Amino acid sequence: MIRPARSPRRVRTFATIGAGILLAGMLALVVWEVSRARCFALTGPVVCRVARPMVALSFDDGPTQAGLDAVLPVLEAHGAEATFFLIGREAAARHVEDPRIEDPAAFADEAVARARPGSIILLHAMYPANATAREALPSILAGLRAKGLRVVGVSTLLEVAS
Repeated sequence: MIRPARSPRRVRTFATIGAGILLAGMLALVVWEVSRARCFALTGPVVCRVARPMVALSFDDGPTQAGLDAVLPVLEAHGAEATFFLIGREAAARHVEDPRIEDPAAFADEAVARARPGSIILLHAMYPANATAREALPSILAGLRAKGLRVVGVSTLLEVAS
């Protein structure tokens, strides 16, 4: 008995369904892998899974002596910790900033509004051109405390990430 040939339309339909199933399986695998990660960023900021209400504060543009002189007393006054990343002169010259918010109050409001347990907040406050971040720091720390978030360094946040 001779079977009739399958129509090209039917073949395309089966191919489309097969490709959809394969794509769904790959998406499920990606979601499963992300669900197992301690820290992740899909489209926004890096977030770490933490059982305690805490965020990490990171200064990524220095440090400079003037920046440290301005930032360390504020951190101490608020009982907050932070991580300072060292960069070279060449890296600083090529540093790319996010669109600037010039008003320290608006800057602080934006940082606090976006923070949630496990967030890593990056601040560039070491150089004179970044005075807004330095001026906003006390308000950021007070706002995070008001949200019930403890401010720690990145290594502490990663240690407690589940």
